Amino acid sequence: GSFAEFGKQWYQRRVRGDTVFIHYNIARIAHIRKLYGQMEKLTNEIDIEMLDLDIEWALVCQLVNFENVFEQALIYPIKNCKNEGQVNLNIHKLLQFLVKLVKLFSKYYSSTKVITYDQKESLVIRMNTRMLLVNSVFDLLNFCLTKIFGVPLVLMI
Repeated sequence: GSFAEFGKQWYQRRVRGDTVFIHYNIARIAHIRKLYGQMEKLTNEIDIEMLDLDIEWALVCQLVNFENVFEQALIYPIKNCKNEGQVNLNIHKLLQFLVKLVKLFSKYYSSTKVITYDQKESLVIRMNTRMLLVNSVFDLLNFCLTKIFGVPLVLMI
């Protein structure tokens, strides 16, 4: 079968508890995105310096580390395959990365107010910046689940 089919089967068989936790947090992100999308905002400006919480920077660092994990999990094994037709992918590294990302996001979600209804400009800019972070987490999860593991994200947004 295809690589996507292999990824989907591996994902479904291997880690049921982790997948439930991942999808639960995707639903949390979808809720935040829906609320944010329905709001009228004073400005669309962002300011990265407004990410001043340790958990926000932990999320940023995890997101930045994706390229390295992706390379270790998929690219490096394919490039260095000595036995044609048999590649030992390190797909578990990718799943470990996703679980860590989602645990960080869950902690962030529980401790941080992302959406604000106060139209004070500085608070709107903080919200916009936090939404950039939330959307980055969503985009990465969406990419990994749909493109690598072949698991469609069905969200009611």
